[in-house]
Amino acid sequence: MPPASFSFYDETPEVRAMYNVGTLEESNQPNNTSPPLFGESNLANDPSPPFFPAASSVTSTQLADDHAYPVYLSPPSDAAPNTSSGPLSSQWESSRPFTYSEARLVRNFVDKMALWCDATDPVRTFEVEVPCRALREPILRHAICAFSARHFYRGERGEVGEAEALHHQNKCLELLIPAMSGCQSITESTLTAVAMLRQNEEMDGQYTLAIRPNPDDDPGDLQDIVSLAFVVTDANIPTEHDNRFHLTGISGILNMVPDFAAAGGLGEAAAWLCLREDIYVSLTSQTCVNIRLEKFQDAVAILRADDYTWANKMVLNLATLLNRAFSECSSREDLLASEAEIEDWDQRKPATYRPIHVMPKSHREGRRFPEVWMLAPHHAVGLQYYHIAQIILNVMKQQQQQASKPYEHLHETRLRERQIRHHLLVIVGLAVSNSRAENTLFTARHCAKMAAPLAAGNTVIVKPSEQAPLSCLRLAEILSDSCADPLKPTLLELEGKNALIACPDADIDKLVVGVAGGMNFTWPGQSCGSTSRVFLHKSIPDAVLKKVVEYVKRVYKAGVPTDFLTTMGPVISKAAHDRIMSYIKSAKQEGANLVCGGKAPEGIDGIKGGYFIELTIFSEVKLHIRIAKEEIFGPVIAVLK
Repeated sequence: MPPASFSFYDETPEVRAMYNVGTLEESNQPNNTSPPLFGESNLANDPSPPFFPAASSVTSTQLADDHAYPVYLSPPSDAAPNTSSGPLSSQWESSRPFTYSEARLVRNFVDKMALWCDATDPVRTFEVEVPCRALREPILRHAICAFSARHFYRGERGEVGEAEALHHQNKCLELLIPAMSGCQSITESTLTAVAMLRQNEEMDGQYTLAIRPNPDDDPGDLQDIVSLAFVVTDANIPTEHDNRFHLTGISGILNMVPDFAAAGGLGEAAAWLCLREDIYVSLTSQTCVNIRLEKFQDAVAILRADDYTWANKMVLNLATLLNRAFSECSSREDLLASEAEIEDWDQRKPATYRPIHVMPKSHREGRRFPEVWMLAPHHAVGLQYYHIAQIILNVMKQQQQQASKPYEHLHETRLRERQIRHHLLVIVGLAVSNSRAENTLFTARHCAKMAAPLAAGNTVIVKPSEQAPLSCLRLAEILSDSCADPLKPTLLELEGKNALIACPDADIDKLVVGVAGGMNFTWPGQSCGSTSRVFLHKSIPDAVLKKVVEYVKRVYKAGVPTDFLTTMGPVISKAAHDRIMSYIKSAKQEGANLVCGGKAPEGIDGIKGGYFIELTIFSEVKLHIRIAKEEIFGPVIAVLK
C-alpha cells in the first residue's frame, strides 16, 4: 500500500477563510515571474525556499527523513509527525513558509528591530519566539511585516513600502477584530500583535521645537536642545504622511495586560512592551498610564533579580511616577514617595548601569551632546528612564513652587530649569551614543517634546478648534487654578499658506510623494502645516501632475472611519465643507485649471450625506487669485509655475 500523502499546511475551511490564506494547490503552481512584492495573494507566484518541499509531494516517510527539514525547523526526534495528534504536531501541520517579501521583512525584524521590543528582556522573546510563531500564526506574521516594512523602507519613502506596510497592518487588524469585539478570548499572541502595531506609532512621528532663549541662559545649552530636532530628523523616521489607525478599538485588549504581567513567556514580554508604550503615550499626552501596575511587581522580570531586573524596575518606577504626577489627586506625599523609590534605585543599581565612558559636550570639538557609552542596550534604557524620571520630578517641584509663592523661588526655578536641561542632554546623549539601543532615540524624542519648551522657558500658546474647543477650555481652567498669575486673554488668528518649492533638479518620484504627503490628505488638508501651494520650476514637465493624481488616487481612499481601508476622512463640519467648495468654485471662475476632484466622492458606500470632498488639484494658478493667497484648510492644492 503506498504511503498516504501528508500536508503540514492543512487548515479547516473556516480558518482558511478567516486568514485569507491560499490553498496548497495554489502554492505549488509553476512560477515564471519575479518574486512578488507582498501579500498572501501572491503566494502562488512566490518561489518556495528549497528546503520546503512541495506539500503535495511530501509523504509521511519523507517527513520522518532528517533531510525533509533543516535541523532548526525540524520537530524533536522523539516526535512522530506522521502519527502524533499532540499540540506540537498540529502546530507544524498548520505552518507554511514565508513568501519572499515576508521573509525579507521578518529577517529585517529579527536582525534590526526585535531588540527594540526585547530592550529589557534577557531571553529575547521577540527575536527568538515571535518569528517562529509567525510561521503558523498569521496575526503575528502580519504584525511583524507591518512593523518591519515601515523600517525597511524608511530611507526610500516610496509608495511601495507604504502600501506594503498598510497591507500587512490591515490584515493584522482584520484578525484582531474578533478579539476587539469580545468574540474571542485574548491570547498572548493577540497581545503581542497589538504591542507591535502600537510600536509603529512610537516609530512613526514627528515634531518641531521652537525655543525662545532667556537672557540668563547659556546659549550653548539652548543650541543643543534645539538641535535635538535635527537629530531625530536625521534618524530617517518616516514623516511625510500619516496612515496610521491609532488602534482606537483595542482598549479591551489592553485592559487585559495586567493578567499577562506575571505570566512569564511571551505574554509577560508583550505586557512589558505595552507598558513601555503606555509610558510613551503618557509622556506625550501628559496623562496617567492606562495600564494597571500592581501585578507587574510580581512579574518574572522583577523577581528573577538579575541585571535586566534593574532596567524593568526603573520602567515600573517611572510608570508609577507618571501616574502620581498626572493624577487629578496628585499630592506632595505621593511625589516624595516616588522620589525616594527612584533615589533608592540610583543608590543600589549595579555597577553595570554606570557609563563605561563619558565625554562632555564640546562645541569646539563639534560634540553637540555628551557621549555616554553603556555596556548593553538594557543599561542605556534603564539609565535613560532614570533621567526622564528626574525631569518629571523637577517639573512637578517647580510647578508646586510657582503655585505657592513664585517670586520667592526665582533662584530655585532657574536652578531646576538648568537641571532639566542637564537631564535632557544626558537622555539624548544616551540615545546617540548607543547605536544598538535604537529605540532610545524615540524615547529621547518624546521626552524632548515634553521637556525642551519648558526647559527653555517657552510660553505655550494653544488655539482651540472652533468645532471642538472643550479640551482646551478645560486645560485653561486647570492652569488658571494652579498658576499664581492669571492667564492673558489673547485672541490671534495665524493662518498658514505653506509652499512646496520644486527646483529644476528635483527628483520627480520624491516630488510626487512630497506633494501628496505635504498636503496631509489623510485628515483632508485640515492642517496648518499643509503645503497647499506647489511652485514648480518651469523646466519641470506638466506630466508630473498626472503622476501626482495617479499617486493620490491610489494611496488615499475616502470612506467611513470604521472601514480599515479608509485613508481619508471628511472635513469637520458643514460650514467647513461649504467654505471649501466656495474656494473651488471661485478658482474655476478666476481661470484656474481643474486637474482632478472638485466635488463629492462617488460610488463609495456609507458616505452619502457626509462632508466628503475629493482630492482637488488646480494648475495654471495665478498669484492674485483667492486659492493662491488664502488658507483653504481643505484638500485643495494650487499649482503655480
